[in-house]
Amino acid sequence: AMLQLQAQPENLVRNGDFEEYFHMPRSAAEVDKLKEWCNPSGIHAESPDHGTPDYLHMQGTGDAKLPNSLKGKVYPNSVHGIAGLVLYSNDDPERPNFREYLAIKLNEPLIPGRKYKFEVYVTHGLSDYIGQYNCHALSLGLTTSKPVQRGNDIYRPNKSFILPFVPVI
Repeated sequence: AMLQLQAQPENLVRNGDFEEYFHMPRSAAEVDKLKEWCNPSGIHAESPDHGTPDYLHMQGTGDAKLPNSLKGKVYPNSVHGIAGLVLYSNDDPERPNFREYLAIKLNEPLIPGRKYKFEVYVTHGLSDYIGQYNCHALSLGLTTSKPVQRGNDIYRPNKSFILPFVPVI
């Protein structure tokens, strides 16, 4: 995935292409190796009880190497890195409504009344494991405080800041 939030012509998301990193990923749940991005659950290792987004890269190793990662066959849209998220899963009764989130601080505050362009590339990849799942919605949450996900609970910022998106394909 690649994420951009633009106030023309400036991109307000640092490292929206997932190319700035501390270290190359070696396994799932290593989003903490990306510069600027964070996991709102605060967990830095794969955990069955918490959302743990993935950082996958063409130069990664092990389960995090693209295009053939543990999660399936995925080619990045324009660069070499992607973030992997479970947007929604209700398969496990122990983890109902399971979700994973990514968070990043914008380069500058948004200005009321100003128009912004949000752009993200999404794929479910090719796989019997992950590729069989689809998600019907994607939301962007904007908040003035750092988001925190407790366990695998749904993150619920002030409802007025949730922006639903209908994909344009």
